[in-house]
Amino acid sequence: MNYVLRIVKAIYEVFGNKVLIQRSQWHKRDNVVGYLPKSVQTSMRQKLQEVYQESTYEKAKEKLAKIRKQLELINQSAVSSLDEGMEKTLILHCLGLLQESGVSFRTTIFTRAPTKFQLKNGLTSQ
Repeated sequence: MNYVLRIVKAIYEVFGNKVLIQRSQWHKRDNVVGYLPKSVQTSMRQKLQEVYQESTYEKAKEKLAKIRKQLELINQSAVSSLDEGMEKTLILHCLGLLQESGVSFRTTIFTRAPTKFQLKNGLTSQ
């Protein structure tokens, strides 16, 4: 279990269902797109970005449902990736805080452990 999961688990243990944790839209988008053929990655990345820029939860959810149907025709692993934790990527939309906090909290609130690629290429933050 990585440290982010431990922190999230501890937060839920302390605050229970009184806390909402926004999942990273950036990571969700990249995880989903990573399952797709190169030929459709750019267009799907753009579609997912448009979802997260929607002003309301309802509009974002509606667009995600359409994308899910498209993904079903391309790759089931991408569908599973989209489904897993999808609602948690829309927390700011649900709370009506996208305009106020959307830029700051589109990625994870907690930093993630650097990947091997980041370490190898000197892309870790100081």
